[in-house]
Amino acid sequence: MKPWSATCLGLLGVALWCGCGGQHSAKVGVFAENEARQEAPGGAAWAGGEQPRKIIYTAHVTLVVEKLDQGRSQLDGLVAKHQAYVAKSDVQGVAGQPRYGTWTVRVPANRLHAFLADLAEIGELQRQSLDSDDITERYYDLKARLKNKQTEEQRLLDLLEESTGNLKDILAVEEHLSRVRGEIEQMQGQMQRWDKLVEHATVVISMRERRDYVPATAPDFSTSIARTWHGSVDSLVEFGKGVVLAAVGLTPWLPIIAVVGFPMWWLLRRMFRRQPQPPVEPVHVEGAPVNPLRDS
Repeated sequence: MKPWSATCLGLLGVALWCGCGGQHSAKVGVFAENEARQEAPGGAAWAGGEQPRKIIYTAHVTLVVEKLDQGRSQLDGLVAKHQAYVAKSDVQGVAGQPRYGTWTVRVPANRLHAFLADLAEIGELQRQSLDSDDITERYYDLKARLKNKQTEEQRLLDLLEESTGNLKDILAVEEHLSRVRGEIEQMQGQMQRWDKLVEHATVVISMRERRDYVPATAPDFSTSIARTWHGSVDSLVEFGKGVVLAAVGLTPWLPIIAVVGFPMWWLLRRMFRRQPQPPVEPVHVEGAPVNPLRDS
């Protein structure tokens, strides 16, 4: 073989070896990247924009309305319009004072801003605040841990099916499986709560009446008499309860009071008896007959 032929073959072998090494390095790099994404679905995968963000919105609105009944009716209309629902409501009022009401409404997150805009038209807006809590990282981290626990649960189930060991080992596996299932249920419950809070924003509405509240119908004379009678009876019953409770509370102290009080009463009585009484001077009325026996 000529020298130049050997040189060409050598160069060709070097080129082929470099090419295979480069392809192997590229495959290793892709494999490592895929492994990293699988290990951190809530981190790198979310950072790449592959997962939707999870945000919880909470708003507080304070309104002043002319009449609370009218404002509540308009609020019910907005709830139906925006496909929301009332989770909690509380209305308080006393005759002669403005009434006050609080409603907790769950609104679809994509309708939140439209709902707040319509809500401000019900009355005079005094306060409006909006808070957001981004739980994206926590959500997908919990989702990844849940997946790992479910995989662990399946491995334990397979181990129980294939196990031929003694009873002690089987009981240990079942105990571990029960603990894993409890953790899975807790994680699933937390994720369900987060899903509901993300899907529906929370709006707390405080509504106050501008004018004093006047009942629709004033009580008649017979109703007033009945209310007064029942009020007096209730007061008498409360007084009787107080007397009975005072007597019950005083009963354990009666022996002590008798031991201490009776000697003191007896001493005071003897002291007053020993004191001489001053003579009483006769009173003479002018014109009255004089009793000689008494004067002598």
